[in-house]
Amino acid sequence: MISSDFVQRGELSILNVVDRTNIALDMGYDIVVEIPPYISFQNAEIYCSYSTRILSKLGVDIQVFGAETSNISEIIKMSELLVDDKILEYTSKGYSYNKACSMVLEGTDLYKSNNILAMEYIRAIKNYNLDIKSYIIERKNVDYNDNNIVSGIASATKIREMIKNKDNISSLVPYDAKYDYVMGYEEKLFSLFKYIALTKNIDDIYDMTEDLKNYILKRLKIVYNYSDFINEIASKHISINRVKRLMLNVILDISKEYMENIKKSEINEIKVLGINQKGAKYIKDLDFAKVNFKNINEDIKYKLLYEYLIGKYDNYNSIYKEK
Repeated sequence: MISSDFVQRGELSILNVVDRTNIALDMGYDIVVEIPPYISFQNAEIYCSYSTRILSKLGVDIQVFGAETSNISEIIKMSELLVDDKILEYTSKGYSYNKACSMVLEGTDLYKSNNILAMEYIRAIKNYNLDIKSYIIERKNVDYNDNNIVSGIASATKIREMIKNKDNISSLVPYDAKYDYVMGYEEKLFSLFKYIALTKNIDDIYDMTEDLKNYILKRLKIVYNYSDFINEIASKHISINRVKRLMLNVILDISKEYMENIKKSEINEIKVLGINQKGAKYIKDLDFAKVNFKNINEDIKYKLLYEYLIGKYDNYNSIYKEK
C-alpha cells in the first residue's frame, strides 16, 4: 500500500506514484494499492485509520509497519494512554492533533515519528474491531529526521535532501535511482494557496481553527514565498507538516464535514495501482478492487492540481507485470 502523489508530509511525493508502483512490483509485491489523495496527506489518525480499513476490506489479516522500537507492547501502551478524552482536552485549546498526543505522553520516550504511525494503526484495529495482527520492523541506525548516514543507512529526509542537491544516492536505496524526481513546485503551490486563502472563505477547511485562520491571513499579507510562509506559521504548537497539510486542504477545499463523512463511510472502491499474475488471481472476484481507473469515482481536482504543479502524465490503468 502506497500513498497517492500527495504524501503525509503535506507535499508531493518526490517519486511519482507510477514509478513507486513499478519499484514495488519489481521488488516482488503481488498487489500495490493506493491510499487515496484526500487521505494520504492528512494527519496520522486519518491516514492510519483509513489505510488499515483498506487492508481489512482486501481481506488482509497481517499488517507490517515500522517503528522506533521492536517491542509492540510499548506501542500498545502508547495507544492505551492516548484516549480520545485526553487528546480532546488539548485539541479543544487549539493544539494540533500531534501536539496534543505529545502532551498526553509527556514524560515518556515513545512519541517518535514511526511510533506515532504504529500506534495509530493499532488504535484503528481496535476502534474498528478488525481481524488484523500487527508486526513491527524496527528502525535501525538513524531516526526519521536524522541528517547523517550510519552504516549505509540514511533517513528518507536525508535521501530527499541528497536528491535535491543532486548527490549520488545509489548506495542508499534498493532500486535503480535514475528517475525524474518531483521538485521545484513549491512557489506555484504557495501562490495558488495565497490567492484562495485571501479571496475565499476558509472557515470550514478541515483542521483549521479560528485563531489559526486569522494568524495565517495576517501573515500572508507580509510574506511572499513558500519557505518564509512555512517558517512564519510553524511554531511549538503547530508543526511544519501541519502547515503544509493545511495549505493542501485549502487549495483542494477539503472541508471538516467532508472528512467527518469519510471517517464514517464504508470503503466501496480501492484503486489497484499494480498487480502481477498472483495478485490478479487474488483480486479477480473483488468488485471493489479497480484496475481500470476510469471506472473509479475520483474527484478530478487532485489530478488537475498535480498537472498544474508538475505537468501531465497518463495513469489510467493498473500496471501489470508477469512476475
